[in-house]
Amino acid sequence: MAPLPVVVEPAPGDRRFAAPEWDRLPYYALLKQGYLLVAGYLNELAEGAMLPAPEKRRLEFLTRQYVDAIAPTNFLATNPAVAARAFATDGKSLVQGLANLLADAQKGRIAMSDERAFAVGTNLAVTPGSVVFRNPLIELIQYAPTTARVHRRPLVIVPPCINKYYILDLTPENSFVRWASRRVTRCS
Repeated sequence: MAPLPVVVEPAPGDRRFAAPEWDRLPYYALLKQGYLLVAGYLNELAEGAMLPAPEKRRLEFLTRQYVDAIAPTNFLATNPAVAARAFATDGKSLVQGLANLLADAQKGRIAMSDERAFAVGTNLAVTPGSVVFRNPLIELIQYAPTTARVHRRPLVIVPPCINKYYILDLTPENSFVRWASRRVTRCS
C-alpha cells in the first residue's frame, strides 16, 4: 500500500513515528496526523498566551509535558511498533514492561537504565581520589595527580545540584575529571 498524504510532519529529530506503519496504514496515519496537528495547535496556543514571562514559560512547559504524555506512541493500542513487538514475543515484552513499571513504582522513581550495570568506583567514578572534607551537604574530593607536575592552585569543580557527584567522572573514556587532571600546561 502506498504512503498516505502527509498533512503535517513530525519535528526534526522526533523518532517516535519511525515505524513505516505510521505512514502506510490508514489507522496509524490518521492517529499520527491528528496528534501532530493537535500538538502543534496546543503548543502554539501556549506560545501565544499573553502572560508574564514566568507564567508563560510554565504554561509552555506544562503544555509540552501534556502533549508528550498523550502521544499515540505511548500506548499499546495506538503504537504499531509496540504491537508488533508484543506479537513477536508472544506478549513477553508486555510482561517485562509491566515488571519494570512495578519495580519503578516500588522504588518510587522511574529508572532510565539498568542500575545494576553501574557501580561507583568499579565502572563509574573511577578516577583515583579521596574525600578530604565531608559535611551533611557536600563531600570534597581531592583527585590524585596524574602528571609529574601539578598547578599550585587546585582546580575546584562544583558539580550540578543533582546530587550525583560522579556526573563529571563517568567512565574512564567519558570523564571530565580525568581529562582535566591530565591537562597541565604550566606550573606556578
